[in-house]
Amino acid sequence: MTNPRYLAVHLFALLLLALPVDVVAAPGESSLSSAWVKGPHTRARIVAMPWDGRAPLRLGVQLELEPGWKTYWRNPGDAGIPPRFSWKGSDNIKTPQMLWPAPERMADEFGVSIGYKHGALLPVRIEASRSGEPVKLVLEVNYGVCAEVCIPVTMDLNLELEPGSAASGPHDALIAKWQSRVPGPAAKSGLDIVSLKPFAEKDKTGFEVTIAGKGGLRKPVLFVEGPGKYYLSVPEMISQSAGRAVYRFEVDDVKSAAELKGNKLTFTLSDKTRAAEREWILE
Repeated sequence: MTNPRYLAVHLFALLLLALPVDVVAAPGESSLSSAWVKGPHTRARIVAMPWDGRAPLRLGVQLELEPGWKTYWRNPGDAGIPPRFSWKGSDNIKTPQMLWPAPERMADEFGVSIGYKHGALLPVRIEASRSGEPVKLVLEVNYGVCAEVCIPVTMDLNLELEPGSAASGPHDALIAKWQSRVPGPAAKSGLDIVSLKPFAEKDKTGFEVTIAGKGGLRKPVLFVEGPGKYYLSVPEMISQSAGRAVYRFEVDDVKSAAELKGNKLTFTLSDKTRAAEREWILE
């Protein structure tokens, strides 16, 4: 079941889509970045690392926000607008792979949402269809910017990349910084799930998750995603020791956790500067 609080925000966002959006393009900084495109309380652009024409392109969709505004992760949590990307009109590319840096918990009067408080750069990996030829990128990105209200924004970004031989570029450090926040394998990060146990209390059904961190845990955060027909609440920590933390999340409109048998859950774990992604098939 879709979270009703999310539906309320989403419907409000659809109403706002009818409002005019003042979008102004500013000059690009280099051949490795698109023009900045400005919208209400935000601006966006594409930035890229130098490309030799053969290896996959390493890009980033950079979203800047005014102070006090936030935007959302692929799963917005209790309320919010997940970003959507359309590369229709691009040339000489295969299907882009969006990479998602570990997000933050953001609590407000609507509940707990998931996203980025101070803007973000979302890394993208793209392979050229025809090696050695220029690439044309045409991106329509839809995302929400929220403070007291949530405003949907549509940005049209364009960038053409020529194969080159440059060893470095002006955006390399920025892209690498956000790339380092993308969750990797549990074994590499030292973060992992120790156990997953169902619980049922009165009218609540869900799971209790224990995570562990090699070398201890400092500020652990856990997120969970599952089949779209179920609403999974944002996990809440119920206890923490030096090397372990226990969370609970609820599943709406199920009488027993056994109803989810065979479904896949995807967990994102983060702890300060490290993050991991872990899939779990329910038995």
